[in-house]
Amino acid sequence: MLPVKTIKTYIARVAFCGYFVFITAISLSAGAEKNSLLDLQQYGVLFLDKMLHLGAYGAFALLASQLDLSFRKFIYTCVGLASYGLLLEYCQGQFILNREASWLDAIANVAGIILGFMMSYKRVRQKGQ
Repeated sequence: MLPVKTIKTYIARVAFCGYFVFITAISLSAGAEKNSLLDLQQYGVLFLDKMLHLGAYGAFALLASQLDLSFRKFIYTCVGLASYGLLLEYCQGQFILNREASWLDAIANVAGIILGFMMSYKRVRQKGQ
């Protein structure tokens, strides 16, 4: 039987990879049509889109903190995730129908990574790896 730590690490890696695919698919899909469920403007919540970016990328960093990485590798992973968020914003503006790149979305992506990093900093740092 596998040790519990190995099973937890495996589950965290599967969840992280699945979330990576999910974020990529959502980011690179065509824009929402007017009055569809995905049209965020219809809900009338100020900055809802930015809050969703912040939360999604914060969750990305929190998932990365579960990967049993050394602190240095965790930092590199967070920098890579922030860069990936910027790349996806660029691709939205260049290649995706009915989508546009937004500096505010890009900032929300990076801020989400920073928030998730700060929330998991102490735990990852204490592992001492």
